[in-house]
Amino acid sequence: MVDDGAGRGERDRIAVVGAGAVGLWLAAHLAEAGHRVTLLCRREKQCQVIGERGIRWVSARGETTVFPECRPVSRGFPREVDWMAVCVKGEDRDRVDPGPAGWPPVPVLRIQNGVDLLRIPRTWGVPPSRYAAGVLTYGLMRPDDRTVEVRGEGTLTIGVPGPPGEPPPFLRRMEQVLREAGIAAAASPDLAREVWRKAAANAAINGLTALLECCNGEILHRSAVRAVAADVVREVGRLAARAGVAETEETLWSYVLEVIRATARNRSSMLQDWEFRRRPEWDAVYGDLLKAAEEAGVSVPVLATVARLVQSKFQNIK
Repeated sequence: MVDDGAGRGERDRIAVVGAGAVGLWLAAHLAEAGHRVTLLCRREKQCQVIGERGIRWVSARGETTVFPECRPVSRGFPREVDWMAVCVKGEDRDRVDPGPAGWPPVPVLRIQNGVDLLRIPRTWGVPPSRYAAGVLTYGLMRPDDRTVEVRGEGTLTIGVPGPPGEPPPFLRRMEQVLREAGIAAAASPDLAREVWRKAAANAAINGLTALLECCNGEILHRSAVRAVAADVVREVGRLAARAGVAETEETLWSYVLEVIRATARNRSSMLQDWEFRRRPEWDAVYGDLLKAAEEAGVSVPVLATVARLVQSKFQNIK
């Protein structure tokens, strides 16, 4: 940590890996709060645009432009940081390359979709004592390389894998920094429950909105679609129960309804992927759940059908 020299006390040095909607949104919040943020982009062209014009951050509170340090991830991870946030798509989780020097010896917060959040990617080499994961329910959209739009308010729940328990000090520091930056963040003593809840929401929302090419809120206005979403959530709930997560079907469905209503105007990440002809997070949203179902011997016919239809829709996009 460093003193910012502006009378605001200590500020963290934070590296944000990934410049999609989540990475831009997080970097903008942290930089606006005065932290020393380094944003690591995969594409040099995007890095150049952000370096010259900044991150354009649009929300119900107005429009702001912030200028974090931005550099290509190909240069490797910065060493002089207090902690890192990794915000790449689930499909790219094993492609995160820190460079020859490896990961700096600091805590890492991984914000991503999917139940895979509960494990550390095998290629990372980050010890469990420094690993945390985040579950995000904000509705975000990235219309171009430097702009992130907040389409629905939500929360960022962070935690560490393992049995429920008191969050470690580094997680409490992350929570403090995020909250002071204006993010509705909370450290959870039970990360697994939060991850499975978000997995149910993703499975119910992403595929259906991509298939129907509609905003999240449309799920609740079409009775047949709402029924399919409820069946998907019910099946994910059975998988969560097999994984030892104590969650009733009623409370899980209530959580998903809350997410849909809060992000009703949002176009899901998978729908945005279809509109921009990008590769979707199929493995993170559906593949990992189908694998868990197969390993547990649990039948998930509705989830599997939605997953295969999504896979078919995107089959020609690489």
